[in-house]
Amino acid sequence: MIDLRDRLLLLYPDFPELRFSVSGDGIPCGKASHRMTRAGRCWKLKKTELAEELVAMEFRLAYPRHIPLAQAVVISWTAYFPIPPSWPKWKREAAAAGMIAHESKPDYENVAKLIGDAGSPVTKIKRYRRRWSGIWTDDAKVSSAHCYMLYTSARPRIEICIRRWWPGNLKGRK
Repeated sequence: MIDLRDRLLLLYPDFPELRFSVSGDGIPCGKASHRMTRAGRCWKLKKTELAEELVAMEFRLAYPRHIPLAQAVVISWTAYFPIPPSWPKWKREAAAAGMIAHESKPDYENVAKLIGDAGSPVTKIKRYRRRWSGIWTDDAKVSSAHCYMLYTSARPRIEICIRRWWPGNLKGRK
């Protein structure tokens, strides 16, 4: 009898590990909430739209022939933030060595929402005036996420890795 893991291998034999990095002005940043007028008109902030476009375009450059994923995936990302220059020297050195985690805004949830929404097919790349097919068919396909938020003395960026979800990932749990 074929178990679920073997069945998934038969369905998706060549599922690679998708890795890409995003850097640019204002990256890493979190997804800002929508704004609304008194009349009830709602809009997205320009900063959020540009960050979503940047994530989508970097993925498209790394994987130009990608077909949106229709199965469950595990996403892990690491956001590297710039070290504040106002910190004392000992604290800047500790942050560069990875001894201090990022604990201020944006929080992990807003960065995760930005990545999730940028990978969805509804995000448009306005420069090309066409619909973005997406990393996955729906951001509900992300079944597990692992995030790390650190400081860096190099360029600020977000490194993203997408893998297939395996039933073996839950080994030892009931």
